[in-house]
Amino acid sequence: MWSARGEKERLLAERLSSRVNDAYKTLQEPIPRAQYLLELQGLGIQEEDPLLEDLDALSEVMETMEEIDASAEKETIEYIKHSNDARMSGTIADLENAFDLPDYHKAKEELIRLIYWDRIDRAIKQKLHLLH
Repeated sequence: MWSARGEKERLLAERLSSRVNDAYKTLQEPIPRAQYLLELQGLGIQEEDPLLEDLDALSEVMETMEEIDASAEKETIEYIKHSNDARMSGTIADLENAFDLPDYHKAKEELIRLIYWDRIDRAIKQKLHLLH
């Protein structure tokens, strides 16, 4: 269809297609979706450097990362993964509830918490890869 049109139209179609794909990816995953929704409310955060103010959760993150680093057994890492998956699911539910209320400040807190759980998830996957 676009091949019969000019170069300008083809380039425009490619750019539009790319934007639609980017939007789909953003809305598909909970972290970028929440970041986008918070940016619309003027409460955006940068994933690289959010501050987790909940000291209990921060302590849990640090302890879990230490457990991952110290463990050399696949079963232990899989147990940590199972626990972290449950934390992520609970936080995603809390995040969705905050958006439903709407309580955007609570949503931002939950998003930051989810970013930390996601970092643990990535560390787990990396450790499992090294143990194989």
